[in-house]
Amino acid sequence: MLQFWYSERCTRNVKLMITIAICVMTMLLSKVSALPSIWVGICVAVGVFMHLIYQFAARRPYTKLLVWILPLGGLTALGLQPSNALWAWLGQGLGFMILGLFIMSIYQNRAKRFD
Repeated sequence: MLQFWYSERCTRNVKLMITIAICVMTMLLSKVSALPSIWVGICVAVGVFMHLIYQFAARRPYTKLLVWILPLGGLTALGLQPSNALWAWLGQGLGFMILGLFIMSIYQNRAKRFD
């Protein structure tokens, strides 16, 4: 999935549609049970670090494993929290991780507006 996201085939329109779909999914899950704000920040930070690790993985191939271990560890830690609607929290956590990754990758590849 990350190879498609960083490829030339994934246009700006496709990235926008995927990002909006993730936002809608996260908003619908928050109607069931809202994720605490500290976990929102942690999940977005995990997504940002996933992007950074993926960018450095081109130079160090052994770091590609971290791209998958980091979100699994975050979701596992979130899963250990007591909640009645744990599936909603896990879905929101995954959504915020993906949004953190998407925002960083879109921001890095944006067109420069000045010289």
